[in-house]
Amino acid sequence: AWVYTFGLSPDGQRVAFAADAPESSVMEVYVMDLNGATPVAVTDATHLGLGHDVGLNPSWAIQWRPDGQRLAVLADWPINSMSVERAWGVWMLGTTGTVTQTMLCGDMDSTEHDVWQARFGLDSARIFFRGDLASDAEFELYVTDDLGTAQQPPASLLWIDAPTNGDVDGFLVSFFSH
Repeated sequence: AWVYTFGLSPDGQRVAFAADAPESSVMEVYVMDLNGATPVAVTDATHLGLGHDVGLNPSWAIQWRPDGQRLAVLADWPINSMSVERAWGVWMLGTTGTVTQTMLCGDMDSTEHDVWQARFGLDSARIFFRGDLASDAEFELYVTDDLGTAQQPPASLLWIDAPTNGDVDGFLVSFFSH
């Protein structure tokens, strides 16, 4: 098995990582304590019968919500076994071994409109993501505070539109205190 992308929990006690599922080419996400405990699967994409990556680009690292209760990954998993391969979307995952995979946003009907970056707000209440979801070949910035509803339409989550003939090339979530 190969270990691909990973992310350390905010408290530094756990690691989440993507790896080949046993005897499968499907990338699953696992969480384990750093004390060497057995990894626990928090996804179940193997039953879909398709093998695809969970973020191989370093900017697609597994993101922990600041409170440590959820994970965000960018994946091209199908919604169900009847779906075809799709573009990369934002998926929310649990951290405890109970499989709760929810695709928050992505293009359901295309393999060309991808989400390329996702970050939680420091308050754990929102997730920001960057991608080309508007069918205009430009990257925009999106945000949602609904971290439980699946398949949210990208148009309703648009936060910052790219300048004409431009792209949002990256972003940083920060907090300033006075």
